[in-house]
Amino acid sequence: MTNRQKISDDITIVVSAFGTENEIFVSSLKNSINNIYPNSKILLIGYDIKTDDIKINNLKKKIPFVKKSPGSLKIICWNQGMKLANSKYVLFMDLDTILLKDIDKYLYKLNSDNIDVIFSWRKNNLQWVNTGVLIVKKNNRTLDLFNKYELNMLKDIENNNNDQYTFSNFLNKNVDLSDKSRDYEIEIQANGINFLGVSGDYINNHTSLDTWFDDTCILHLKGVMGTIILKTDKENRYNNFIKNNIHCLSKTQVLNLSHRIDLFKKYTKDVYSKDIIDVMKVHKGGKFFYCFLRRVKNYLNIKYKHLTNNY
Repeated sequence: MTNRQKISDDITIVVSAFGTENEIFVSSLKNSINNIYPNSKILLIGYDIKTDDIKINNLKKKIPFVKKSPGSLKIICWNQGMKLANSKYVLFMDLDTILLKDIDKYLYKLNSDNIDVIFSWRKNNLQWVNTGVLIVKKNNRTLDLFNKYELNMLKDIENNNNDQYTFSNFLNKNVDLSDKSRDYEIEIQANGINFLGVSGDYINNHTSLDTWFDDTCILHLKGVMGTIILKTDKENRYNNFIKNNIHCLSKTQVLNLSHRIDLFKKYTKDVYSKDIIDVMKVHKGGKFFYCFLRRVKNYLNIKYKHLTNNY
């Protein structure tokens, strides 16, 4: 057995999957992982493995922020999976992700470069850290980190702060990444942990309309992608998209979006894929006045968020 095979076989994938509203993602996630790492162990915490539903449901009822952003509670499941994982390396993924390429080069970094945790960064002034994906070397330091992660997150959500806020506090550093290329990597040593930040373009790509990046390892099906797949009824998003918003996209943007949806269809069950719209066929364009007003609204929203975050 080669060294590459040993590293690849010594990995557990941990996923927070409490609740059934996103069951549509389970088959695509599992199939995509098995395609790359057929010998890995997949722990779907809250779906295949029972979790503390009472604790999670009480937090949903008790804290208003959790109702708006329940994803922050995934750390409860991730910490549970961290303890259960019987491997040297643990890949933490959100349920609405698919694995497209192996992450072996990052496992090598954990193995050879004295790195404990790999996270993804993004060019975002508000939260430059993204925690949809983490790649971790399991040891006493990282086990302790995850215990603290859960405890601190439970405190932070009471003040309307998400799990990314909690993780950023572990790093104790704010970085301006506006001029950095996607190949930029940042090493941070904090709280006895060696962290490595890599671009989300590689391990947590969540853009829906940008040009596709062939070296993306993990696609996060958020934003417009999630709206299409889930037919999101919150704020009437799905109906608004197919009736109006899709016609504000350029042909290039629609092509980029279509490629991502096709990747999801490739791995999910036929019962789900056949019921997802073909965005190329739906897109007609031509709603010029509506699109102009939409651009103005988006600009004002961004401006308002920028101003409020300066106070």
